[in-house]
Amino acid sequence: MTTIIGYSWGWFAAMFERTWGWAPETFAVAFGLMTLILAPISVLFAGWLNDRWFAAGREDAAMRIMIIAVSIEIPMAILTPLMPTPGFALAVLSVAIIGNAMTTAAAPAGLVHITPSKSRGLLIAMYYMVISLTGLVLGPGCVGWLSDNIFGNDHLNYAVAATSAIFGIPVLLLLPYGLHRFRDELVRRRAQQSA
Repeated sequence: MTTIIGYSWGWFAAMFERTWGWAPETFAVAFGLMTLILAPISVLFAGWLNDRWFAAGREDAAMRIMIIAVSIEIPMAILTPLMPTPGFALAVLSVAIIGNAMTTAAAPAGLVHITPSKSRGLLIAMYYMVISLTGLVLGPGCVGWLSDNIFGNDHLNYAVAATSAIFGIPVLLLLPYGLHRFRDELVRRRAQQSA
């Protein structure tokens, strides 16, 4: 679901233009620089933190990082389009970028911990295929539909915020369940390996 939110960001250049009068190239430079700086640092930090926590005996480290990451990304993704100025929007978006990038590191790491060795490559490939296809179709498509049918062209920012809320809030609500199921799967895998 967070991939859907990430792909909906493809509307940000148009949103910044319609909402705050920024030329697309002005937004592109700002967004590109923020992403270029913040995303790699966030991915590396999430990987480092996962390794550190896992080495300290926290087998659910990847899922915990995922929870932190989406708890950062989703509220910031909802708030970014609702900011009163482009400067505030970019500041909030920079925090959303950090959460989004951390998610890209934590999710595959978590899958590796609960997947049998012989199936990991296939599962990771399927994971990336599914999130890419759903993100590409639902993210921009939902923003466009909401803009055309509910909010109107002048309120693209509301369509972007609503898309993040529609796909993000259920994720936030399911996080405790996801952590519980992840831990159960770790216990099951440990029992299989010791048998």
